[in-house]
Amino acid sequence: MSQPGHAIRNGRVPTADGSYHGSRGSQRATVHGVPQLKGLGVSDVSSKTIQRGGAEPKGIPESDAVSRNLSFANLSSRDGQLQTRADPHEQARRDRHRRQSVSFSVIFLVVMLVGLIALGQAVGWWSFAGGNPHAEPNPCPTRHVQAPELVRMQILNSSDRTGLAAQTATKLRQRGYRVTSTGNSSTQLAAGVPALILFGPRGIEEARAVAAQIDGARTQDDGRDDESVDLILGEAFRDIRTRDKAAPDLARNKQLPEGCEAYRVS
Repeated sequence: MSQPGHAIRNGRVPTADGSYHGSRGSQRATVHGVPQLKGLGVSDVSSKTIQRGGAEPKGIPESDAVSRNLSFANLSSRDGQLQTRADPHEQARRDRHRRQSVSFSVIFLVVMLVGLIALGQAVGWWSFAGGNPHAEPNPCPTRHVQAPELVRMQILNSSDRTGLAAQTATKLRQRGYRVTSTGNSSTQLAAGVPALILFGPRGIEEARAVAAQIDGARTQDDGRDDESVDLILGEAFRDIRTRDKAAPDLARNKQLPEGCEAYRVS
């Protein structure tokens, strides 16, 4: 007698666990000979797979068939087509390779750009400020000294020697200087200082022209607003330089070349 609730189907007798035994063999937890893995949710995929491929080839162990069917569990359906899920390790490897390719490309472009700039600089395709070694020399002097004939000055004597200012004025006039007056000065020069040259911001060039004639002369800006110069002679003064000795400094005693007025010291 069969147990209540279970009927005999096609000559197969139900068992206590719900399976049937009969002439067609046991079908417990199997479909077409493939174990049903209901807990994994792959029974439908397994069935479709076997229906597409036909009967299971003989000689393949049951464990291999299960492994192959499990591989189909990694397939997803989108728009009716099967697609594989990306392997995280493979995706990470591809991302790393992509980043390396971008880095190498950037480095290559930078090296090429630097090389191109260096080549252009070398062959003269372009130049940068301050980088032209073949620039024409500046014809304007950087330290201009006024010509003696344009120097207007007075000579003052602060020593105890009478007539020292007048004697010196005569010698300087012979060299082209315009001595407007002579006299005495109460200014006491420091010991060992032969002469003091006073000038203003507009008379720097004139003061240099006078200093070229006297060894050891000191200069001082007293703030006057014209080009005039005062020459004060002290106890240490002996005489003006010889022409040959003064010549090197006076070699620059000429008018500024045309177009060089902007270089005039003032």
